[in-house]
Amino acid sequence: MKQEIYNTLDRLGIDYTRLEHPPIMTMEEGMTIAQKLGVSPCKNLFLVNKQKEYFLLLLSGNKKLSAKSIAK
Repeated sequence: MKQEIYNTLDRLGIDYTRLEHPPIMTMEEGMTIAQKLGVSPCKNLFLVNKQKEYFLLLLSGNKKLSAKSIAK
């Protein structure tokens, strides 16, 4: 699936920088990665609904996630 995402970004002409790292669970862990990339930290979540549709949710690092509001 990872390669499919890269292929789609390439096909759509969307520039990206890739940095492989182990999974992170806190924003503090993500700060080091954001600093290496020279960007503001963000939260990236892959979600799936009951219909097996996949979504990529991107939030600013300082935003709190409300699962209820996403479900609506």
